[in-house]
Parts: sequence; C-alpha cells; structure tokens
Amino acid sequence: MSPATPGARAREWVGQLRPGSHDLATEDGRSSERYRRAALTTVVSAVARALALVTLFVSIRVISNTTSAEELGLWLLLITAVTLVGFADFGIGNGLLNAIADARGRDDEDFTREAVSSAFFSLLGLALLLGLAFGLAYPHVDWAALYNVTGSTADQAGPATVAFVVCILAALPLGISQRVHHAHQRGWVANGWQGVGSVISLVAVVVASINDAGTPTLVAAMLAGPPIAYLLDSCNLFLRRRPDLRPRIRLASIRAGRRVISHGFLFFIIATVGAVSYELDTLVISHFLGADQVQVYAVPFRLFMLAPSLVMLLISPLWPAYGEAASRRDLDWVHSTLRRSLALGLGLTLIPSLLLIPLTQPILDVWVRGTVHPPLGLLLAMATWAVLSGISTAIAIFFNGTGVLKVQVPVAIAMGAANLVLSIILVQHIGVAGPMWATVVTQIVVGMVPAWFITRGLFRRRSDPDAMSRWLDRWSSQPPAVAAAGVVD
Repeated sequence: MSPATPGARAREWVGQLRPGSHDLATEDGRSSERYRRAALTTVVSAVARALALVTLFVSIRVISNTTSAEELGLWLLLITAVTLVGFADFGIGNGLLNAIADARGRDDEDFTREAVSSAFFSLLGLALLLGLAFGLAYPHVDWAALYNVTGSTADQAGPATVAFVVCILAALPLGISQRVHHAHQRGWVANGWQGVGSVISLVAVVVASINDAGTPTLVAAMLAGPPIAYLLDSCNLFLRRRPDLRPRIRLASIRAGRRVISHGFLFFIIATVGAVSYELDTLVISHFLGADQVQVYAVPFRLFMLAPSLVMLLISPLWPAYGEAASRRDLDWVHSTLRRSLALGLGLTLIPSLLLIPLTQPILDVWVRGTVHPPLGLLLAMATWAVLSGISTAIAIFFNGTGVLKVQVPVAIAMGAANLVLSIILVQHIGVAGPMWATVVTQIVVGMVPAWFITRGLFRRRSDPDAMSRWLDRWSSQPPAVAAAGVVD
C-alpha cells in the first residue's frame, strides 16, 4: 500500500473533526471525541479572539476621530476594566463547569439540571445585590475626581460608569449558557457566540460614533455586545436545544448550590491571587525604582506572554474533558493527556522564549520607537518565566479539571506572599529584573515542587487503576466517582 499523501492525511484529519466520527461506546472512541471537541474549541476560540482584537482596534480608530483625548481615555479605562467580570461571579461559573463535567461522567442528568438552576439563580441574586450596592454608593462618589477628568468629560463620568456596571452585571446570569457549553465540551459553540458579541459591539460602536454619541453611549455600545450574544445563546440553548436544562427555581437545590459555590470560591481565590501578584510586581517597581521603569518591565512582558497565551488557548479546552474522563475513570486517557499537555507546554514556550532574548530589543525599537531598553537579566528572567508558565498551565488545567483545588489555594496564597517579599528584596539589589526573578523562584519552589509530588503519585500508579482511583479520591475536591458506561454528550 502506498503511503498516504499530505492531502489524504489532511482529509483524514478533517474527517476526524466531524460529529459522529467516533464510537462513543468504547474508551478509544470517547478519547478521540474529547480531542475532537478540544480541537474545534481551539480553532473557534482563535477566530473569536481575532474578532475581539479587530473590534477593539477598529473601535479605537473610529472613536478617536469623534471624541477628545480625555473622553477616549475614559472610554478605554472602562472597556478594559471589563476583565473584572472574570472576578465578579466569585468563581461560580468555573464551579458550575466542574460540577457539570463530573455529573456527565456519572451520567447524572438530575444533578446537572440542579447545578445549572442553582448557579443561574445564584448569579442572578449576586447581580441584583451588586447592583443595589452600586446604586446606593453612586450618589456619594465623585466620579470625575475618581477618574481625574474635567470639563464636559466630567459630566459623563458617572453615566459612563452606570453603563459599564449595567453591562457587566447583565452578563453574569446571562453568561450561564457559556459555562454549560464548555462543561459539555462544546466550547466551540460558546466561543462562536463570543464572536457574535464582538460583531454586535463593533456595529454598535460605529453607529454610535456616526451619530456623535457621548461617552456613556459609546461604553454601552462596546460592552453590550457580549450580554446580547449571551441572551441569544441562552434562548437557543434553553428553549430549543436543551429545554431540560432551562433554569427553574424549583430545580435549584442546596446540595448543588453548595457544590457550585464552594468550588467556585476556591477558583476565585486562585485567580485573584494570580492577578494581584502581577499588579504588585509593577507596584513594587514603581515604588522603589520610579514609574518610568514600569514600562521597561511591562512592555517586553507582553512579548513573552505570547507563547504561554498560545499554550493556554490550546490546552484550556481539556479542562471539562479531564473532569468527565476522571469521573468515568478513563484514567489512561487522563494520564496520557497530561503527559502530552506537559510536552506541548514545554515545546511551545522553550524555543520562542529563547529566540525572544536577542530579538526583543529590535522588536521594541520598531514597536515603541526605541523608548524601552530592558536589561539582559530581565529578558532571561522573562524567558524562564514563559517556559515555567507553559508547564504550569498544563498542570493547572489538569488540576482544575479533576477538581484538585484545595491544595491549590494554600499554594497560591503562599506563592503570592513569597513573591511579594522576594520582589521587594530583589528589586533593591538587582533592579527591574528583581520581581520577575522572584516570580520564577517562587513558582519553582512554592508552586511546581508541590505539584510534582502530587502528580508523581499519578504517574507511578498508571498500571494500577484502583490505586489511581484512590489517588483521585484523595486529592480531588469532587465527590467519589461512580463508574459509568454512558457516552459523551
């Protein structure tokens, strides 16, 4: 038989991405189906992120032509602060994702329905509570002074903040459909609707700019796209495709709510510590070396973030797959996927990071016209961090998917505290590279060493399924699994 041509191999690979191309009654078929869904999610996620970037750049260009510099600055401040929505739900979304993935592995549709309803009404209540708190505080805040804006922009500061808060709070309960898609390993559907949201935002911004709208309207135009897309997605999901999962108050239960909220809060702590750690690094540099040195740290950091971001894009779709597979005790798949993820994380970050060391300065000369000159020690530290980040991402997605959360919380807090102390010490001795080297040291000593001891037990027990099950039951925050022979939805 002649070897397959590249075209034939490509057609075979594309064929594997078609629904129904795998036998879900077998372990091998379920394994292939998980990879198929992860691949589709990655592809659509890349398209959605590209649409989001295009929307941002085009919107900035359009708005800059019709507003003052101060109005543009206020708009940029508010639309970039939208990342806070990832913290506004206190991790409930991620808690729901894990709860559904585990329930699917046990073919427990009753618990899935309870979890969806419990999470939806929890998020709805949270949105109403935060909205009430904002409404009470609004009259007592000098928004113009807070943003340091004057003139006509000062009059728009408060209403623009209202537009921001309304869009953020609306997205909380409406975004429940996104988590349901991801938990069912249909992330490409969720990402597709995110792309729709970006298109809605772009059209709204262009129309608002043509009509010389003020800053509050421009903020609403930019931020209303996602919740509108989530609403359309929810109608399609809960009214047409999966009416059995439609949130109902009678389905909300204490057991499901406790599970979703408790796990979600652990995710919230982990994410908060990570975000605060980066902000503290720049604050330490500004305090000890001056604000002008922050750009020396922050600008090249954007370059070294690219490879780890790619790893996150490729590996994050495996999160719900880990949960479902672990619940079914498809442990060979869990083991082999973790090994492949670790290799992918290392392979995609090592060479690009090494190449960036000599290339960063030429890139900066073009990008920021030579205004930033990072020292070699900082570039070496960032290259090391990027490689460690690629490996850590693979481990974190595995831990998150299998519910290994309780051990992550004290590790994350210890890493944050140790990083702050070491950053303060090193920035005074080696300058702007100090905080990054502090991050590298704490990530290895406080983060990766405990992770190695935990995962080592998994690798050692590969040949003993019962021992691997005991390992999962020991470290996972999920309830002990019940073996199921059902198929992947």
